Amino acid sequence: MLEALFARSFRVTNIIETATSIEIEAALSTRIAACPKCGGRVESKGTAAAMVVWDTPLSGKHVRYQYQARRYECLTPGCKTFTDRGPDVHPEHGITWRLWHYIRRLALKWSIKDIARITGASEEQIWPAVIGLADRLSTHKFPTPRIVAVDDIRFGKKRRFTVISDGETGYPLGIVEKLDAAGIGEKLHEVIDPNKAEIFVSDMNGSNLLLGESSFKGIPHVADKWHVLQKMQKPLSRVINQTVNKLKKGPAAELKSWKAELEGKFAAADAKRRREMLAGNSVSPRKRDGDQPALALTSRMDIVMRYPGVRRVYHARLLLRHVYRASSPRQAAARFDRFLAFCAQPGMPAEAAKAAELLGEHRRQILAYFDVMWLHHDGRYRGPTTNAAENRNGKIKAMWRKSRGLRNAAYLNMRVVFEPYVLGATLLLCDACGRSEVVPPNLGLARAGMDIAAPGATRCSSCMEALASKAAA
Repeated sequence: MLEALFARSFRVTNIIETATSIEIEAALSTRIAACPKCGGRVESKGTAAAMVVWDTPLSGKHVRYQYQARRYECLTPGCKTFTDRGPDVHPEHGITWRLWHYIRRLALKWSIKDIARITGASEEQIWPAVIGLADRLSTHKFPTPRIVAVDDIRFGKKRRFTVISDGETGYPLGIVEKLDAAGIGEKLHEVIDPNKAEIFVSDMNGSNLLLGESSFKGIPHVADKWHVLQKMQKPLSRVINQTVNKLKKGPAAELKSWKAELEGKFAAADAKRRREMLAGNSVSPRKRDGDQPALALTSRMDIVMRYPGVRRVYHARLLLRHVYRASSPRQAAARFDRFLAFCAQPGMPAEAAKAAELLGEHRRQILAYFDVMWLHHDGRYRGPTTNAAENRNGKIKAMWRKSRGLRNAAYLNMRVVFEPYVLGATLLLCDACGRSEVVPPNLGLARAGMDIAAPGATRCSSCMEALASKAAA
């Protein structure tokens, strides 16, 4: 019964099962009658040296065959002798065809080292299968989504990439190690048709602005909400840190006054706690110097009203956040202009004023958010953002760290873009035309349940339609 699970071209003579592997001693049960190169007659030259071939794991254990292949001589002039490993074994890499396809399916979600650990095959045997699949998928073209999102991602300290994603699902469509509009646009036209997109959302990077004027010309270009709000959050954090450092390094009288205001006994080195209070975070009481608790500050305004610089930037941030609570483009434009006017007043810290000036230059992209927003099921109006893509970027960074960096561009693109899919189910590689196709999960599950020998199991939708039309005719 166990032999039915092994390669059909082998005749099993002995099985040795250990705690981690299944060692199979076998002999070839098939013979060839013609040369695989020219189709001419062949003559057997006996057996070749003993070979070791890896197969797919069984019950969590590595499976390995030990057998002797056959040598043949082609009788056609010009052909040389060759070794027949059997129809179930890859002619070059010492693994079965079944394991070859299994490795390709694992390659979408696992690193080369992990696949070697799972299957027992060496990295040199695994890499050709993986890179061949990666090269084939590098030309895959996705249906153009309604919302296209573009965002930067950083790997380590120096390597920066641009990820092109579906703005609604967050699924990546392509990744490129370029930040300029020309490089991004080249990859963009490879994976989708930008002319069919309805909305383009990105941060306010200069290359993305150029991309909006070139590849996505004529459709709304929306500045991502989180990046807009972050432009005012950073100045607020800097002003808070500057205030804390000033109090920490100031004269003893000023530090003493600071302690008196808070009515607590905090050490001068306790800068982190004071920074949290200035930022308005809730500070729970804690005991110090015995049973005397520190002051619990429950009101933000009690803190921000004491320092004019912090107060002004904090107020500016609230005005900017209030813009995104608008229910119409007209209301949003009025609130945004009020925010810009407030930031232009004398006394506003220079960093906050500069950030507001930059936001004013991108007024059209920021207010485009309200031209395409919709009423959410919770009763609030919401627009397109890169939030879904940002969430998936965390998984991409985790994959990068686990793989200890990926240098090959095609392999990186495969690991980033096709990780959500299952090869053979939701991702098909057509054996007839050679193209790849992403199919819905329900159709993918139906395809995955078909016999591998059935024509529809390994053919794309276009080839299946052609077969149906030919059969009907």
